[in-house]
Amino acid sequence: MFKQTANLMSFLPLHVGLRCKMTKKVMAPELVQECPCEVLRINFHPQERFGVPGCPAGLSQPPPNHPAWETGWLVLDYLPQSITLRIEESEEDYTGQGLRGVWHLEPVSDDFSMTVRRGGQFSVTVTRVQFGLGPSKAGTYNNAQGKTIREADGTPLGHCIDFTKPDYFTDEEYTQHV
Repeated sequence: MFKQTANLMSFLPLHVGLRCKMTKKVMAPELVQECPCEVLRINFHPQERFGVPGCPAGLSQPPPNHPAWETGWLVLDYLPQSITLRIEESEEDYTGQGLRGVWHLEPVSDDFSMTVRRGGQFSVTVTRVQFGLGPSKAGTYNNAQGKTIREADGTPLGHCIDFTKPDYFTDEEYTQHV
């Protein structure tokens, strides 16, 4: 993830049961970067219509005739209000509702600027609103670029590739294109 995007992914695929990790510190020392967790529930925006005009707002899931039940995916009209997570190996009641190890992650906002070269050079400020979350096996882990990443028991997870940056890209442009 690009350092100037405040550790937010550009595209965050989510599903209930997804094993993931936090990409932003929420509450030290427990809920910090790389904290392993699992998606228990996606709490949709009250106006969410699941991409279907005329669909009643406020449903907890798409209606029975929605194409998502056939395709297995959907694109939301609104950012969810929160994502309910189960924090691995945690017995803490973060919600105050007797739900041990459960946290309601809310979206965060961050601004960054990048330089654009189109008929000159100028700076563009970008505001991102996203969840500080990512799939558990996405990205590099603790600067392990170009190395095989392993689980705690030694099981290999894969190889991180070190890409070569074209000399005509600035660092910011290259990272956005990767």
